[in-house]
Amino acid sequence: VNNIIPSHLSFFTNKLQEIGVNINNISTSSLKIKKDKRLKSIDLITQPYPGFHTDMQAPVMSVLALAEGTSIITESLFENRFMQVPELRRMGADIQQENSRAIIKGVEYLTGAEVKASDLRAGASLVVAAIIANGTNDAELRAFQQQARDKGIKVEFADKRALDKMSETGHHQGIIAIYTEFE
Repeated sequence: VNNIIPSHLSFFTNKLQEIGVNINNISTSSLKIKKDKRLKSIDLITQPYPGFHTDMQAPVMSVLALAEGTSIITESLFENRFMQVPELRRMGADIQQENSRAIIKGVEYLTGAEVKASDLRAGASLVVAAIIANGTNDAELRAFQQQARDKGIKVEFADKRALDKMSETGHHQGIIAIYTEFE
């Protein structure tokens, strides 16, 4: 991940490390993020900065849907921030909602499905879920990449070797970086 200030993301990178992601500083503005094994479940509570941002709970929920064990996300700041839950369930996630808590039981895999995002946070969650789902292939990811570009969002595959492997196997195995460039 490039063009960032790692210290501003410590709330996020600390949780990623807690679930089993390896994070290395490459430079003062870049991190290398890698997963070697199945991730672990965690509990998290959204909080104002420097706590865990409410905007990040949706994409993290997609990742936790594949973590071993049961995770709980508690949304302490806003109501109705779990708009992605019904769509993630369509992809095979085992998520129950109890008021301001989402209880996520990790499954072995998610399956590609046609889903609809109700808001930006849910959209980010569903993009993450689609990338890690079984049945998502290179052509679908390239089509998504073009659709995003048509809307002014730049999607880049950060790991060329993983992209090449994805092309060989027909399934996504790598990392993508998604960011918006403002004119």
